[in-house]
Amino acid sequence: MKHGTDWYHRYPQAYLGGVQGLTSRQHAVYAVALDLIYVHGGSVNNDPGWIGGWIKDMGPASVRRTIEELVQLGKLDIDGDQLTQKRARNEAKTKEKLAEDRAKAGKKGGEKSAEIRAATKHNSDLDQASAGSKTQPEKRRGDKSREESPLTPQGGQPALDLGGDKPKRPKRTARSMFPEDWRPDPELLCWAEEQGFPEAQALALAQRCVDHHRAKGSTFADHRAAYRTWLNNEKRFATSRPTSAGFGQRSTGMCVDTFLRSSELRDQRAAEQRKIFLREQEEERDRIARVQAKLKREREEREAQAAADLEEARRAG
Repeated sequence: MKHGTDWYHRYPQAYLGGVQGLTSRQHAVYAVALDLIYVHGGSVNNDPGWIGGWIKDMGPASVRRTIEELVQLGKLDIDGDQLTQKRARNEAKTKEKLAEDRAKAGKKGGEKSAEIRAATKHNSDLDQASAGSKTQPEKRRGDKSREESPLTPQGGQPALDLGGDKPKRPKRTARSMFPEDWRPDPELLCWAEEQGFPEAQALALAQRCVDHHRAKGSTFADHRAAYRTWLNNEKRFATSRPTSAGFGQRSTGMCVDTFLRSSELRDQRAAEQRKIFLREQEEERDRIARVQAKLKREREEREAQAAADLEEARRAG
């Protein structure tokens, strides 16, 4: 079994638009199947009896028919003996690739650290060998100089070292440029959404950040921290931009006119987008209604055929 995710992004508007027109049975099976698919890493066994364990008033046969209806409606997919869903499958692949990239980066870091430790040990061994290769006259001269030293107390005991060990400098993390295909991971996208940046905007700002710093040749020890700084600056600059007359001492009247025109354009675009959204929702409702009607006709035909077969068998008996 694949290791799935403990949580996933829920897009309310997309979800509500997708389940609009479904029956209560279809909605219940779809919601349970979707969560199970995410938990199991993009796909789950197509076992109606197991899935029905989360729905008290539906048996395996009812769950099986409902899954077939959801597949015909395009809400779920069947791949062999697996039940899956397009968005969940894509997000599972993204998470798996991210985990592989992190594992490769950790392996490279461990190999580099091992090389540094081996080189440090080799240099230490050379220093000890050099210190142990002194001749006897050199050792005697060293012993005599320690005896004549005014810092040596009486009795030949060495002086106490009150200074202690010198503090070691922390190792610096290697700095590097942003990779050309760098993208924020799901944890960063979640953080960005909490800061007021939707996923699409956060990804667009990430691309702008990468292009800007690659063009300048900037290097960073922590790319994730650099991206967070970019978003914080974006938020700070957005709130600190002047709203009065700008460059060239534009008049207040011109600024007001510009603001009103931009507001009208925003309202027009919003109205157009809403019309498109409503039209798409209406088309989706019509499509679902047609499929539902087809399923109903097929079910009635099967029931009529079963009744006719039963009546014929009764007469024959």
